[in-house]
Formats: sequence, C-alpha cells, structure tokens
Amino acid sequence: MTYFQKITKTFNNASGCLYELHQGLGWKGNLTEDEARQLLCDHEFQILELEHIDIEDSSPELADYSIGVLQTTIDESSHGIITRHLPGVDYDDCNPERVQFSQFVEFFHNRRQIQFIFPLQNLKRIHSVGQTFRDILEGQWDADAFQRQLNNLRQLYGFSPNWLDGLLRRQLWRLQDLRDGGGFGFTVKLFFLALKQLLSKSSSKTPYLGTFRAITSDWSKYKHSLGTQKLLLDMVMPDGLVIVSNYPDYIVDEFLKLLGNILKGQTRQNIHQQISVDLTSHRETISASASDYPWCESISAACKCYMAI
Repeated sequence: MTYFQKITKTFNNASGCLYELHQGLGWKGNLTEDEARQLLCDHEFQILELEHIDIEDSSPELADYSIGVLQTTIDESSHGIITRHLPGVDYDDCNPERVQFSQFVEFFHNRRQIQFIFPLQNLKRIHSVGQTFRDILEGQWDADAFQRQLNNLRQLYGFSPNWLDGLLRRQLWRLQDLRDGGGFGFTVKLFFLALKQLLSKSSSKTPYLGTFRAITSDWSKYKHSLGTQKLLLDMVMPDGLVIVSNYPDYIVDEFLKLLGNILKGQTRQNIHQQISVDLTSHRETISASASDYPWCESISAACKCYMAI
C-alpha cells in the first residue's frame, strides 16, 4: 500500500466519523452532564474510531516533514511573497503545538486558500475530539471543553465524508504539477486566489488580464503534465474555484481559452480519465530532475511520500 493510499484511508475513516458526530451532536442545545454523556454513549463507535487514529504512523509523519520542507523552500525562494504576502492565499504551519480541533475547523473554512496539507497534524487535530469526549465518558466532566467541541462541530457546515479525500488528491496533483509542469497550474491557481481579493478593491480590467496572459504565455511547455491538466480541470468542476467565484467574464473566457489550449489534442476518453483517474495506481519511482525551480528536490521528496510503495 502506498503512502497516499494509507493516508487517504485514514482520513476517509476519520472524516466519516466527524461527519456522523457533526450530524448527531452539532445542533444540540444546552445539555446537562447526564444528557451529554448519554449523547456521547450513542456515538461510542465514532469516538472510539477517532481515538484509534494512528498518530504514531510514520507515513503521515514523513509526509508532514516533506511538505514542510517544500513549503519552507518556496517561502525562502520567493522571499515570503508567495507564502506570506500574496492576497487571498494562506498556508498552514507544521507546528506540534497547533493540534487543537478548532485549528482543523479553521483549516476547513480556509481550504481554498491553504495550499499545502499536513496529514499528521490534521489527524492529531481530529484525534483530539475523541480524546475530549472519551474523558467525559469516563467521568471527567468539563462543561467548557464539551461546549467548545460542540461549537467546533457546528462550524463544519457543508462537511462531507469524502471531503478530505478530495483535498488530498488535489495536493497530489499540485505536487505533480510542481514537479512535472514547472508549477504552471499552481501559479494559475494562486493568480485566481489573489484576483478574488483584488477585485473587491478595483474593477480595472487591463492589469489583471495582462498579468494573466504574461504568466500563462509559456503554457505549451507544460501542457503534457498530467498534474497540471488535472489542477486546471478541477478549477472548472462544479465546486471548482472558477465556477463558485464571481470572476468577470473577460478573465473566465481567457481561462477557458487557456484550458482549451492545454487539452487540445486530448480525446474525450483521455480527459475523462484525467478527471477520474485512480491516483493510487501511481507507484513510479520519482527522482529529482533538472529544473529551473530551486525547490525541485523538495518536490520530489514530497511526491515520494505520497506515491512510494
């Protein structure tokens, strides 16, 4: 089983339990200690599953480390412009002290802005829910802690059992794009995130259109990168960034023109396969190759964590 398979399986199980807790507990009003304990007893299975998340597994730990190295390298190479100063873009921190469930909820609400996912850190955040509820079931009543977790669960509005699976797949595509496509898809996504913020302050057409054309002018170099193709296609899926955001027609038209160029020559079957491909079948050995990007080695290491056997 690959790292990606193991991480995805763990996250799918955890997110399914979170979904059940959100549905069963998130909308309850003020509860007495006995009522709260009975409600938790009714969800004993989900609590037990969250408790048993293997936060000592080396797979997500190695992934966290590699993603952290990649993010730090991008930060240093761009002098913090990409990671700290680009409007509309956000990054999580790989910090052993940031393992509260409220931080997972924050991550959920900022999921479009956050570019890299730390699997182990987020599993620990989810794991903390099971720990809190287990303490209560064993007689360690803490009204404030119980209410905090209920409030956090309420904020998971729109959460679905397969939500984390989709994020992990997009992360893999992003890594493939950085490795094979020169970060072309990654750059286009950053542009749209920043544009969403900037449009609220200015409606000027020329600078944004000119910038988009400038950063996509060399698209032909990267059109054969599968990771790049998948990232761009994902932006026009029903819940994709371009679809759910109110971008001006002129920039949407320009993006669709770019997407047409990228996919030109592809058959309908090939495009369908790129959308629905089972990424867990990717087991090829990845090695750092010559690149103009200083974070090439970090990208290769991160990809290995997701696709190694």
